[in-house]
Amino acid sequence: MLSDTLYIVDTMYLLFKSFYALENSKLHSRSGFPTGALYGLASALTHMRKNLPMQYCVCAFESEEPAFRKELSPIYKANRPEVDPSLKLQIPKAIEMCEKMGFVTVNKPGYEADDVIASIARRILKEEGWRVRVISKDKDLAQLTALEGDIAIIVPDAHANKMEHYVDKETCEKRYGVPPELIGDWLALQGDSCDNIIGIKGVGPKTAAKILKTAGSLEKLLANPRLAGERFANLIADSRAQLELNKKLVSLADDLELAVSYEAKALAVQKLGSDGKAFFEELDMQWERFV
Repeated sequence: MLSDTLYIVDTMYLLFKSFYALENSKLHSRSGFPTGALYGLASALTHMRKNLPMQYCVCAFESEEPAFRKELSPIYKANRPEVDPSLKLQIPKAIEMCEKMGFVTVNKPGYEADDVIASIARRILKEEGWRVRVISKDKDLAQLTALEGDIAIIVPDAHANKMEHYVDKETCEKRYGVPPELIGDWLALQGDSCDNIIGIKGVGPKTAAKILKTAGSLEKLLANPRLAGERFANLIADSRAQLELNKKLVSLADDLELAVSYEAKALAVQKLGSDGKAFFEELDMQWERFV
């Protein structure tokens, strides 16, 4: 077949962003069901469908079950507050809404949306004639640009109305300071306060990139901490177990068996049908906005 593009949407990012962007408006149906996050997500997806050649698309979600990373580290994301009850109510509806809008949805019990995205990307790139574009603001997904094949991350702006920047094999190092194959090592060194991953004190993105440029990789650095320089050598030597754990936490599970067909016709975006219109009407949302 001719080259086709599969868009994989980090739907959880868009859903959370939409909820907090629209929280003050307190959007809800006449029956009182909250719809702010749903409205924002539907608007973003509609805009993408109109402005990108989005013939094929998958919307990736997370499962409600604890992620496997919690088994590796009980404190993983433990610093995050509970999901707002209003947003929590909208997540199952969001999955249904995406399907009613004609998108394929995928999740996997115990895994995060990033793992679902990684597994789909790796699998579809093995098929002849496919390229992949991931829509997300999560820098962890830059790891995927190390995969063989035509793959890039499209990072949307704050309103998901246009592309803020674009990351692929050629631009990854310019943006982050390290090539795609070292993104996981780079993340492990600096840690992530949002996910409660403890990095090396005093090591931020630029310092992590500088250390890896000298050392070559995290593995080589752990074998010879002096490669980090006098300031960080002892810290890295003393943090070996933490850094090895960090690498596991930030690495994407890209070999998941998922309930999705990789045939083109199964991945094709469908038009909003009568059941989709009824879905929006039930929530007092004007379906005409989402076609």
